[in-house]
Amino acid sequence: MQSDYLLFQKFTDLETAEDFATELRANDISYHLIDHNNATNVKVEGYNTIQIAIELNIAEHDFPRAQQVLDRYYEESIKKIDPSYYLFEFSTEELKDIIAKPFEWGRLDYYLARHLLKQKGIEVTDEEVQQIKAERLQEMSKIEKVSQGKIVAGYLFAVLLPLAGLFIGFTIYYNRKLLPTGERFYLHTEDDRKNGQRILQLGVVCTLVHVAATLYYIANR
Repeated sequence: MQSDYLLFQKFTDLETAEDFATELRANDISYHLIDHNNATNVKVEGYNTIQIAIELNIAEHDFPRAQQVLDRYYEESIKKIDPSYYLFEFSTEELKDIIAKPFEWGRLDYYLARHLLKQKGIEVTDEEVQQIKAERLQEMSKIEKVSQGKIVAGYLFAVLLPLAGLFIGFTIYYNRKLLPTGERFYLHTEDDRKNGQRILQLGVVCTLVHVAATLYYIANR
């Protein structure tokens, strides 16, 4: 089903996206390719056509295989890159920063940075790459603690401005994070999520009370 597909990669142009999609098909990986920049190019119905990058969505269980296909694709792509590409002007330290943050940079930039470092006599081994990625994933997987101020504000708003309270409670309770591996997890601690759930419940009750009070006032004016 469409809802089972998760965002795997974003592209800035349709040609590159379709080129990579061809590689996925060759490896029997199904996908949904969506061009939000041109409503006529949307490949799957049911998505909002907002102006963002081209998205390639795949099933969660296909993430590991698709990562391997993506790696091979970009390893070949850097061999054909234009010498005027901006990364060729980067210093050694700037290139190292790209290697240290593999998920924050585009895949092409990452592989090109590794290639350019090798040309400078600095080789980053596959083992080092895996270690860097593992450490970065561990850092990205950290559960975030909700500030006490936000929780208190959530309860106050749930009573005084129920709609605002509902929004705060919803974000605390339901916020989830998607890792590059396709793994999803709740962003906040269980204790924080319990508070978020209580804020939601209080917001619903107070909303009903406000509506009932308003209707009663109107009916008895």
